[in-house]
Amino acid sequence: MSVAYDPSSRFEIKTWDTEFRRIPTRALMARVYQPQGAGLFPVLLDLHGGAWNNQDQTANAMMDEALAKSGILVVAIDLTRAPEAPYPASIQDANYGVRWLKQRAREWNGDPATIGALGSSSGGHEIELCAMRPHDPYYCVHKLAEAPDLDAIFETIVRMKDTLNDKRANEVADKAFHVAVAHASGNAMMAEIVGGVWDRRHGAMWEKIEEHFHTPRLREASIADHQSIFTALAGHDPEAASSQMKKHIERVIAEFGKAW
Repeated sequence: MSVAYDPSSRFEIKTWDTEFRRIPTRALMARVYQPQGAGLFPVLLDLHGGAWNNQDQTANAMMDEALAKSGILVVAIDLTRAPEAPYPASIQDANYGVRWLKQRAREWNGDPATIGALGSSSGGHEIELCAMRPHDPYYCVHKLAEAPDLDAIFETIVRMKDTLNDKRANEVADKAFHVAVAHASGNAMMAEIVGGVWDRRHGAMWEKIEEHFHTPRLREASIADHQSIFTALAGHDPEAASSQMKKHIERVIAEFGKAW
């Protein structure tokens, strides 16, 4: 289903609060503003301001309501405040919030592939840091309890980016991605087969292929493919995940042909 946005549209909205993460002192809440319609709607994450010290998910309520009435699924999240925990606690909340919303968006007729974010005042600073380093392990410390397989896949992409110029470590992370995807399918035999096939890539033929494949350009292409597959899986969109995996395989096969 395609996503189209017309800012002149007007929808009734449903608004409610839900817990999105728990810290030692309290529950961090998210306020959902859901347009009442078939969707899919574009998705917006709102990070409130408050000079890093106060405010909560209700700070931008008037703006969030107006945006939702125009046909955007808006979700405003509360963040750990500086008196509760120092940097990077609030950035870690925001990073988690992005991943959490991608996972939940389809439940509320939102398209996770369209997710954007706004931040007011200090919230703008927090989402800017997230955007600058979205895969930084320092910011990605909170795992999605509902989706451990997704976190495992996500971590392999982070590792591939971190080892872009290290051939052997990058190959290990590449293998881990494909094994993690197989595990996420719930098919233990498939995971074993994928890992086994990877471990049998030896000999003169594979050495020649590796000479061609292990360049920064092709490693970056694989990371981009993996990211597209992950986005589809995080959005609970099996058709898109299958399509992105097929594109990845077709690109790799085409590169195999160039390696001879």
